[in-house]
Amino acid sequence: MINLAKRLSLPVSLPPGQTCCGLTALQAGHSAAALTAARLQLRLFSGYDVLITTSSACRRMFREHLPRLLRGQPEAEEAARLATACTSWAKFLVEHAGIERVCCRFEGRLAYFPTCHGDDEDAILQLLTKVEGAELVAEPLRQCCGYGNNLSWRHPQLAHAMTTPILSDLRLSHADLVVTGDEGCCIHLAPLLERVGAAPIVHIAEFLADYCGEVNGGPR
Repeated sequence: MINLAKRLSLPVSLPPGQTCCGLTALQAGHSAAALTAARLQLRLFSGYDVLITTSSACRRMFREHLPRLLRGQPEAEEAARLATACTSWAKFLVEHAGIERVCCRFEGRLAYFPTCHGDDEDAILQLLTKVEGAELVAEPLRQCCGYGNNLSWRHPQLAHAMTTPILSDLRLSHADLVVTGDEGCCIHLAPLLERVGAAPIVHIAEFLADYCGEVNGGPR
């Protein structure tokens, strides 16, 4: 993402010292650990106008849980500001940077995998439908991949049951590459897709960085 931002002349930086946003701890019932992580995020990102994350789960943490965890605390005002400043890479490109098209070329069939808490589907599809040489196949079954809410390690059998029909859909789509907007979905689905002989999965940020040529409708 940072490399592509530099190529697009976008002022994006990567503050050092980043850790988990705290959502995993919060979902496991460890509120104190989640609060510690939340306060670290505030120190790291305070002062930035826009906060970009590649995870829809992290965006949910910043938008919903961070203000709630810090309600009544000295950091409450900054938490509320960050909640509104948080966005995805695709939405940042389309809505904030005004980039209508990232000139990419991919010879083959692309499948888009929608995420549970993603609010950037329109932006992602806008970018993918303008990829030269690519055929966008029908999207797979719309349901959680089994990674969310710590399901993959707390209830692995349930996660497996949720993932099985998605893997079947993606394999039968004969896609050459699967693109999604959530890092967690990539982590969870990548080894499973490989196991069933389906196409690999990448994040939209990784796809754009790998196949980007030039840009239309935005800064150069």
